[in-house]
Amino acid sequence: MLGILSCQFKRTPGPRTLGFRLAPAPENRTILCLLFIALALLFSVTVPQAHGSSQAPLQALPGLIDIRSSFSDSPHSMEDIVLLARSRGFRIVFFNDHDRIALSYGVLPFRRIFAYRKEFPSIMTRGPELYLNEIERLSRKYPDMILVPGCITSPFYYWTGSWLKGDLTVHQYDRRLLVMNLNRPEDYEHIPILGNSLSLAYTLQFVPGLLLFAIPLFIGLVLLKWKGISRVGGLFIVLTSLVAIVDYNPFRSSKFSPYDGDQGIAPYQEVIDYVTERGGLCFWNYPEQLSGVRKHGPIFVNTPPYPGVLLQSVNYTGFPPFMATGSP
Repeated sequence: MLGILSCQFKRTPGPRTLGFRLAPAPENRTILCLLFIALALLFSVTVPQAHGSSQAPLQALPGLIDIRSSFSDSPHSMEDIVLLARSRGFRIVFFNDHDRIALSYGVLPFRRIFAYRKEFPSIMTRGPELYLNEIERLSRKYPDMILVPGCITSPFYYWTGSWLKGDLTVHQYDRRLLVMNLNRPEDYEHIPILGNSLSLAYTLQFVPGLLLFAIPLFIGLVLLKWKGISRVGGLFIVLTSLVAIVDYNPFRSSKFSPYDGDQGIAPYQEVIDYVTERGGLCFWNYPEQLSGVRKHGPIFVNTPPYPGVLLQSVNYTGFPPFMATGSP
């Protein structure tokens, strides 16, 4: 204790009372003085008030989102878009050109080698470095504008039907994600979608599958040491195994195949996780749209409205307001 607690009785004209007093012991006076000094210093410290902060207050600025340029499927250059937005009072532009616009359909037995591929201009065909450099150049030229790089991506699709029967259908191609704030070229090159650049992201997962081709390859190499028909057979096995390994491609950008049917939410969650891990934002793009069911040349496109993904996926940033479609 800091003091000695003593009590004494006092005789008064009235009823007897019990009185208390705190009598500091001499040896504790120094401790009390130090305590009072510490308390005085403690309460003399003032906490800075929020209104005194030197940071500028947040502002609400008008902006445009989901904007395409001549890097993909728009006739307008980035600078044309910036100037038009600026003239109409907008101060932020989110560029979301297509990272890739491509479809590929292959035939057995080597569906990746013997494939027909149709691709249109996109960030990846023009080059993500050129894409980002142009946004940076315009940001320096128009410092009053905030220009944010990003893309729109179709992570997955799958095929049903047959080209020969006339009912070849691509499913879910129009199920898209809007990506923002990816600032490095390699971030675009390795987005885990079908048909993107070569990647090491899933190679270890694909290694066990290579054993299916390594075993016949080894047998073929053994047969090459023999003579006659055995050597011919060995050569055929070796060549077929090598072609199969190339077709298998353990360096592909997505672990999903367009020939294995619907893969659920997994291909899309893979992209969402990839973007958020790199500090980007990821939005579902118009899950209520009705334009995803149509005929396109010799194939059918089938992407019905997909609002269910909002409950099936996690960690995405948001989604746009639902459009009024007029349908029940």
